[in-house]
Amino acid sequence: MRILFLSRWYPFPPDNGSKIRIFNLLSQLGRQHEVSLLTFAEPSDRVDADSSAVLAQHCRRVQVFPYRQYQATSTRALTGLLSPQPRYLVGTFSRQFDAAIDEQLATQSTDLIIASQLGMVPYGIRRTAWPLLLEELELSTFLDASRRPIQKLSALRARLTWAKLRGYLRRSLPSFDACTVVSAQEKLNVAAAAPGASAVRIVPNAVAAHAYDSDVESPQPASLIFPGALTYDANLLGARWFLASVFPKLREQIPAVHLRITGSHAGVDLTPLQIHPGCEFTGYVPDIRPVIAQSLVTVVPLQTGGGTRLKILESMALGTPVVSTSKGAEGLSVTHGDNILIADDPAEFADHVAAIVGDQKLRARLASGGRALVKSQYDWDVVGPRFCKIAEQAVASRTSRKGGGLG
Repeated sequence: MRILFLSRWYPFPPDNGSKIRIFNLLSQLGRQHEVSLLTFAEPSDRVDADSSAVLAQHCRRVQVFPYRQYQATSTRALTGLLSPQPRYLVGTFSRQFDAAIDEQLATQSTDLIIASQLGMVPYGIRRTAWPLLLEELELSTFLDASRRPIQKLSALRARLTWAKLRGYLRRSLPSFDACTVVSAQEKLNVAAAAPGASAVRIVPNAVAAHAYDSDVESPQPASLIFPGALTYDANLLGARWFLASVFPKLREQIPAVHLRITGSHAGVDLTPLQIHPGCEFTGYVPDIRPVIAQSLVTVVPLQTGGGTRLKILESMALGTPVVSTSKGAEGLSVTHGDNILIADDPAEFADHVAAIVGDQKLRARLASGGRALVKSQYDWDVVGPRFCKIAEQAVASRTSRKGGGLG
């Protein structure tokens, strides 16, 4: 097939969850199909000859466009208050990107358009003459925010945003021949937003397991890692909870405990965080694998957010045991005690971490179980062919229905 892939994220280097997923999907699709990539890039992205050469291994053609950051007070975003589309989609829409899609479709034969994530929906629904696949629709963040008690104006805005998004998805999803989500929970979220939607398929996040086999490091004593950029609100809230409620209890049990919080925190106000001795903010790390491998425990103290956690899968692939909240492990087929430890109570969370630090047999059991889980269910060589099959079925179903969509 000839596939046009629309991406919000420039996917190389694959250094955040979205980029990792997109890069691996392109790699899998490129093995069997001819892929053209139209992608946005932010000023910080490394768009150069080296990255272009890597993408060229998987894509026949790559076009890159500057991403318009959403600004709530911009004229376009304010105009979006009167639009049936969510303001975020109005405020980030690029006419240049849209025109490039038209040019691509006019000059290149195309069998399928894949719109990656919610931000690409406006571009997809304008091309209903072609089979359409909406890849990784993630709604947990919006739904969780809408369920918070209305105590502040932001909570009221979140409920209004969710209501508007639901209406938009009910109108838009029927244009797509298939939709993928990363977990059973996200599938339920789509059903809550657009009850009539069908052909919603689960394609979990995954890792290229072979890329983690060589990172064999000696973990440092009493070392923890929370691999998550604090520029993402869910990570920032998780770090705040862990530092305020868990880390003090952990230091009582293990005074020498050391925590690395990796990922960018550029522009983030860290003053609300209760920073203790033994806590280190590394900033952006180009390759997180050695840092995880050097840690005794990965902590995932998330309280909000959607999708499935690549930080957990990466840690398991490296043999680093994981302690997570229920929310942090949401969407993964994990088993407490076999391949992960889960706790939502701060004291219990601290006890789980301390147990792993002090028990070599427990560490070995969790490490072995985690590796086995990744290789059997969350390796791209397992997940990728499933996605390719869904893409092929989307084209076949459009042909058989002669233009029908999800609804």
